[in-house]
Formats: sequence, C-alpha cells, structure tokens
Amino acid sequence: MNIDITLTGVKEVTSSLKYVDDGLSDFRKLGTFDAIAAEFYKIEKETFSAEGGPSGKWKALSPAYAAIKAKKYGNVPILTATGQMMKSLTSRGAANSVMQQTATEMTIGTSDPKAGYHQRGNRRLPQRKVIDFDQARTDRLSKVAESKIKQLIANAKLRSTR
Repeated sequence: MNIDITLTGVKEVTSSLKYVDDGLSDFRKLGTFDAIAAEFYKIEKETFSAEGGPSGKWKALSPAYAAIKAKKYGNVPILTATGQMMKSLTSRGAANSVMQQTATEMTIGTSDPKAGYHQRGNRRLPQRKVIDFDQARTDRLSKVAESKIKQLIANAKLRSTR
C-alpha cells in the first residue's frame, strides 16, 4: 500500500518567505531607513520649534549673549543663530547632515561640532539637548519600522498570525 502526498504552493510560499527574509536582512529595500529618517527629522523639528524636548525647555540665553546675538542675527530662536545646525538635524542633505546606512544599521544626526557642545554642555555653556529622546519618541521610530515590516509581509502576500 502506498500513500501519495502532493504539496501545492510550496514554491510560492518559499518565494514569499525569501522576499520577507530579504527585506528583513536589508532595511534599505523598502525604504525603511528613509521612513525612519523622515520621522527623526520631524521629531527634531518639534524639538527646535519648542526650544527643548522631553528633558525640558532649553535654558534661556544669558542677557549679554542674547543682546550680541540679536544685534548680529536678529530675533531668532535659541540654537538657530545661522540656522545651519538646526537644518543639519532637521533635513536630509543639509550641510553637516549625517545619514549613513548599511543593510541593518543606520546612523543619523549631524557632524556640526556645535551640536555636540550644546548636547553635552560644560561649565560655561548650559546643556541644551538638540537630540532628546524619551520612550514616546523612540516608540514613534519603532512604529515606523513596524509599519514597514507589516508592509513587507503584506507585499509578500502573507497573513499576520495575530
């Protein structure tokens, strides 16, 4: 007595799983890192607009420096004298803007040394965090990645197990 079993759709399922594996092995493929970067820039714009982030409002300028800054640059917000540092943290392709990607890692931020000085602060310069993330902001970036992974699975014609 023989039993014959024929499995159908194996090639299709294997192909779909390979597509998902390829997408999870290289986050550049579906633009996952680009989408995360867009959300990062949005968060940074919020930080500069509010003149501070989750850690609190940036400390006011000293009266002496505020007068010098106003005379030289006009009435501009804190940390935006020339606007270059802010642009490097809020838009891709700006001078000093950093966005490097490999298949599974992304570095985003700025190479503007002023940002580091403000981020850390020192005896004479109050700390004003230009990159200020709490759990809610980190979750926003994670949700973007999660959405892209769901899109990848949907594109592969697979159903979520939830």
